[in-house]
Amino acid sequence: MVERHGRIPEFSEPGAVGRHAVFRDFARVPRLERNFLRMLFLDPQIRGRYTDWAPLARICVGFVRVTTNGHSEPRISSLIGELSLTDADFRTWWAEQHTSYETNGTKHLTHPDTGDYVLDWQVLQTLGEQQLLMVMTAPPQSDSLAVLRRLAGLADSGAGKSES
Repeated sequence: MVERHGRIPEFSEPGAVGRHAVFRDFARVPRLERNFLRMLFLDPQIRGRYTDWAPLARICVGFVRVTTNGHSEPRISSLIGELSLTDADFRTWWAEQHTSYETNGTKHLTHPDTGDYVLDWQVLQTLGEQQLLMVMTAPPQSDSLAVLRRLAGLADSGAGKSES
């Protein structure tokens, strides 16, 4: 689940597969560092899970730009500053002022225990716009459901390389 505290999307409590296997064990990530955009750019494990990282990351930068709508909440300013100083791609894309309100698509992911797979994604927003929920599903007629089941089994058993 992705929550929006103020105007910043953050990971909340993903299911066991998402929490341990698809991305990483979020219990090991300090709460204040669970921001999706921050992790997408600064966490090598999260970044490395996306085989299509650059186009997805650029969409995310545009999504944050349009959803923050010029608001200068301290947490947003701090996040933008941190990412601008530490990541050249973010700095370039933020300066371009590209906006994107894409709320669905396909993510191309990889995992060291299963290889490449795809997930369809959709962002749902509550009426009060206080919470975002990202839902990811295996596309029909793909091998992705079998991959997710294997990842769930690895997460349940504590095996696998999900933290490597």
